[in-house]
Amino acid sequence: MGKQSSLGPIDPQYGAIAAASLLSEIKKAKEKITADPKMALFWNPILSKITPSFLERCEWAVADSNAFLESTLGQNMFLDLAGC
Repeated sequence: MGKQSSLGPIDPQYGAIAAASLLSEIKKAKEKITADPKMALFWNPILSKITPSFLERCEWAVADSNAFLESTLGQNMFLDLAGC
């Protein structure tokens, strides 16, 4: 990357789904349902389409993406900062 370049948000895709965004939406659903159990009526059709294994694969995709980014930046862009 050049000096004028910038790195934007990282949200790995799993299939056609943005993995971090999906996990964020699941967290939001849990919070809404916990606060008001009647919200389960709204969220049930959405959540019923998502399998636990798919969620796990999205978590892996996010973790792998973060590990790759940390490693790559540490070995390149931030190499000089390792001693700080």
